[in-house]
Amino acid sequence: MGPKRRLSDIESTSTSSSSYLEGIDLCKIPPLRRSSILPIPVQHDSNIPVGGNDPEPMCRAAESPAVHCSEVVEGPTVPVYKSDIVDSTCADHPQKLSDLERYLCHLLDSEHVLPCNQSFTVFLLANFSSATSLDSGDYVFVKRHIISFPEGFQWVYCCTCNPARSEQISSLSQSYQSFKGLLALYGSCIHIDAMIRILQDDNVISKTSIEKDHSYQAFSDNEVFTKIPFDKNKYIFKSIKEEYAVMSARDGRLFCHTCSFHRHCQHVKDINILMNSEQDLPEALFELMESLLVSSSFDEVKPQPISKQKIDFDIPILLQERYSSLVNTYCRTENGVLLFPEKMDQVCECGSQFNVQSIPSDAPRYLFCKTNMFLVQMHTFLCTRQDCDSRIEFDGAEHFLINMGSYLVHHALLRDYMFHLLHSGTSMFNYFKVWRQMQIDHGNTVFDQQMSYRKFRWAWHTYINLLDLPPDKGFLCPICKNELSEVVMDGTSLGYHQRYTRGQDSSISECSLPTDCGSRHIDRILIKNKQLRNLLGKYSRECLSQEEFSLLKSIAREDADFMFPFLVYLENEGCAAIPPAIYKSFIIEIIKPSAVCGILHPSPELDELQNHLEHTPSEEVLFHPELMRLLSMQCPVFCKLVASIGCFPLYLLSIFQKMVQVAKAPFQTAPPKSGQTLNEDSSDLSFFPLLPLIRDRGNYKADGERKLEESTQFCRKPTVRHPALIPGIFTLFCVHGVCYGYSVMESAESVNIPFTIMRRRLMEGPQIVFYDNSCKLHSYCLNRDPLFFKSTWFLIDRLHWKNHTACNIGYNADMYPQLHGKNTQVAEQYNARIKKMKHHLPYMTKEHFMKHMELYLWYHSRNIIRKMHCSGV
Repeated sequence: MGPKRRLSDIESTSTSSSSYLEGIDLCKIPPLRRSSILPIPVQHDSNIPVGGNDPEPMCRAAESPAVHCSEVVEGPTVPVYKSDIVDSTCADHPQKLSDLERYLCHLLDSEHVLPCNQSFTVFLLANFSSATSLDSGDYVFVKRHIISFPEGFQWVYCCTCNPARSEQISSLSQSYQSFKGLLALYGSCIHIDAMIRILQDDNVISKTSIEKDHSYQAFSDNEVFTKIPFDKNKYIFKSIKEEYAVMSARDGRLFCHTCSFHRHCQHVKDINILMNSEQDLPEALFELMESLLVSSSFDEVKPQPISKQKIDFDIPILLQERYSSLVNTYCRTENGVLLFPEKMDQVCECGSQFNVQSIPSDAPRYLFCKTNMFLVQMHTFLCTRQDCDSRIEFDGAEHFLINMGSYLVHHALLRDYMFHLLHSGTSMFNYFKVWRQMQIDHGNTVFDQQMSYRKFRWAWHTYINLLDLPPDKGFLCPICKNELSEVVMDGTSLGYHQRYTRGQDSSISECSLPTDCGSRHIDRILIKNKQLRNLLGKYSRECLSQEEFSLLKSIAREDADFMFPFLVYLENEGCAAIPPAIYKSFIIEIIKPSAVCGILHPSPELDELQNHLEHTPSEEVLFHPELMRLLSMQCPVFCKLVASIGCFPLYLLSIFQKMVQVAKAPFQTAPPKSGQTLNEDSSDLSFFPLLPLIRDRGNYKADGERKLEESTQFCRKPTVRHPALIPGIFTLFCVHGVCYGYSVMESAESVNIPFTIMRRRLMEGPQIVFYDNSCKLHSYCLNRDPLFFKSTWFLIDRLHWKNHTACNIGYNADMYPQLHGKNTQVAEQYNARIKKMKHHLPYMTKEHFMKHMELYLWYHSRNIIRKMHCSGV
């Protein structure tokens, strides 16, 4: 280590206009850790570019064990003392420091440097001022990322002081042609040069210094909003796109200090959406929201609610008059203060009476109504028995009040917000602003000192948790009851933030050995020979040569003898090149690589139909109305063909018999072991109040063969999800529109979700399943537990059928006359309605999210049930 040098001994160096770093000696720059001597490598590079020459120091600071400040690093070093910087900079030689030197000294001395993420790629710095060196009221972000050059990997920096340059650098790919060319093109700024010097050695910002010095605590990657530790009036906001901004409240409106459009930039719009989501927001954002409404101290502590009694959703008729009256009209008042409760008639659990004399609260509390405020004195009654500690505090339910301990809120106010939320999607924050204005208009000047948005939010959470929502009044169809024979299912992209997820899927049990009771895809299709399918496909779409038709017949004779009579008939009719138009669609359907049991559903009715067709002359089938009705309900593909040709010929009967045989094949397997009985698990992110768990999902051999399973799927459902939120929820309805519950999807929507719901909660497979991905769900079920779903028809709703070009027509719900009039789009209609909540639910915790979903689905299902009762059901 070289001899000790003081700042007064250093010669003044000139600063080039092209680079702030020319001629700078690092010994002038104070380290972040001033409590000890910090050896800093002396650098003599006169032109430090936009990217440092070595990206590894910062990687070591973030990934490897921290280097303590007392450790010595390689290269010539000069120890720096704080006294040297203060004495020399402030007194002896201020004129000898360049702009960058003065900026660095003040920047580090004031500790106005903040890492904004745990990977140390974004930093907040106080801006430079030529007059004072440091503008503590203005800030910039310096970002860096690694880009590959022919010379190697290099750090490339950009700064928000030049948004255009920052956007160009951020949009660069992970590799670039020339590092020098990039430097010449984009240049640098004083903030980047300062940050490069700060990060020049990994001792300067190390894990040790960050952990021990709260001023340099890195901004958590999971936080979206936090207060700047050295500026109490400003906040750092990280948008979903990982864009950072400094925000504050100015003149009652949001103000962005990073963008040129301070009040109308995307950051302001994103925060407005975040505020309107109203639930479980970062504490710093609550402070900003309070400052937007009115200046107040932010020392509020979440109260413990006194109210515990359940609240009826509907106001009893006999109590409606009291509910609509002002509290002071029926309660005793003393010196303008309401007294609650007036007396206590209850008996303690020990059998003793409660004291006639009560203990008043230490100070009156405020009761908040829609347009009024009242002072309330609450009383507590103690048991008369000396060794009994029982007490009764004022609950408030009989007076339609929520007692939060330090304040009270009337039910009418909370119910008013509830119906605004359910019908129009009004956000809590917007409702609070309207309510605040109403209170001010009614002359309640102390409202801002006594009520805040957080207090209103706490009261709402207490109210919704106490709200009694009887499952049988909102989650039970009066027609379907608990026996769901026809269900409509779908997922909706409405979820909470990913930081609340469990991180694992517990629906697939791994505690038991996998069961091999499923069927194979190749055994479920009618024509297994791929060459035969290709030839038939070409035959139905274009001309076949004589040689190709001969090959077609030859393959059919060997591998699909049931098709041979049909091909001979076509050849005799002179249709060896092109089939008649009435047969084209039929050929296309039977060659699709889709399960035959999707066209012909095994059932006693199908067996009866087969028996009639085998014993009825082909010319008379068309003249048997009951037989044609049964044919149209069970296999509309053949019904349409018979109606066109006027009979059911033998060459079609052979195909029909083979299809019935293949349709029954998947169900000739041994049944799986019955799953163990389960109890509801609080960690299970599902809500089915009247469909309790019956058995576990089961563990199947097909679960370990998903890649092979996906290769047999010819239908793909495109999924689009939010980058920061979970995929959404999966809902279950009856065909009458009543919701039976939902399951939270913490991973991408898949057919495993409906399979798990039905397998765990239904006694047997439903008769009909309407789902926009029923084709894939059907295959998924047949691969695992076909016997459970033997009597189930998997159909695609009318809205989505047009997207299923590769699926056989048996999945089309419109093909079956008995299903006309069924509402197959119940789930889609709910999804469209539930989008009103998309700005309210995403930032809730999963507990609040599920409670609000329960309220929303219960309320709208209850309205449907009421209409059914009014119609005489």
